[in-house]
Amino acid sequence: MSLANIVNKTLLLGVGLSLLVNAACSPVQAQNNPSATETRPAVTATYTPTAIPTNTATATPEPIYQEVQGVRVPTNVTIEEGIPMMIQGEEKLINYFWYGEAGQNFSRDLELSGNVYVIGDVNAQNVTCVNSPQVYVDANHDVQDLYAHYGEAHQRSGINNEYEILEGVHRGEPFYDEENKISMTFNGFLDCIGINQEYPVLLTSDAAEPTRWDWNFFQYKGIIQNAIIEYGRSVEPGDNTEISYSIIRHMGGGSIVTWHNKNVVIKNNTLYDTNHELIDIHHSDVEIIENDIGPAVNGTIMRPGIILDLEEDGFVTIYGNKIHDNGIGIFFLSQPREVPDISGNTFYNNLTDLEYEENGIILNEFLEEWITSNYFE
Repeated sequence: MSLANIVNKTLLLGVGLSLLVNAACSPVQAQNNPSATETRPAVTATYTPTAIPTNTATATPEPIYQEVQGVRVPTNVTIEEGIPMMIQGEEKLINYFWYGEAGQNFSRDLELSGNVYVIGDVNAQNVTCVNSPQVYVDANHDVQDLYAHYGEAHQRSGINNEYEILEGVHRGEPFYDEENKISMTFNGFLDCIGINQEYPVLLTSDAAEPTRWDWNFFQYKGIIQNAIIEYGRSVEPGDNTEISYSIIRHMGGGSIVTWHNKNVVIKNNTLYDTNHELIDIHHSDVEIIENDIGPAVNGTIMRPGIILDLEEDGFVTIYGNKIHDNGIGIFFLSQPREVPDISGNTFYNNLTDLEYEENGIILNEFLEEWITSNYFE
């Protein structure tokens, strides 16, 4: 082929390509594309790539082991098969070894079931009792102290032979000894309802020969129902609490004690055998309804069934109780700021049924208005 022919073919090819490009880029006529007449919004969004997750695995924390009765055991985890321990002189399978603080050593929302062994101080949040757990407290041994900083009486051990009273510890009584004795607090909500009174929740000492003061205080907000609580110092309900259909016995301090609390209900319980009073109310709003209160006896010493200290604040209703076999049925430490409602109770076998003392002077004439609204045998 001649050079002239090659040039002509190249020119023709270029013209053809130019026509194709112009056709592709020119507007399409409306009659051939009906959608061309529609108004379409301008695209303003920008594309942001989605981050690809790394799917990093979360490691399950290993349980912390503590030595209990010479055996290293995993703590604050449920042990389905149980680990054998000697409890009150008998071998029992423990399903949960418990101590420490919620959110740090165990969950803020905790369910307890089976046999629970408390081996150190507990500071819990929300706790639910499932199927009447049996809770045993290690007597006179504490793997983690949380409460010695409360004061001198909590730090000291031995017997109080120096003070008439120090932080609630009377002369002749043991100090709290918090480094070696266990206390428990529940700052959230304690939902502790046993199956029934035949199969109650149990809170007791682990000692082969249990006694008062084997553990210290039990402070809670919530409800305790169908339970047996024994061999400690005191049960201390907070605001908006109930304790009902339960047995509280063999306690070293006041069995139930309130301090500046609101809306506390104590009903249908059986309380007996205490080193102090069975119910001790200080400046609180409390209903004490249809309980069996007595005997409050420590050896040969008869203690008050109920003590009321309402000079600063508080209103108390005491109705339908059996108050019996106590040194004093109801003892007023002070003249109440608001006169309590005390009616429909039955008093019997008390050395004194009602007594009010101020500065060492007994002023029982203050109590006459309640004589006719109760029953005395």
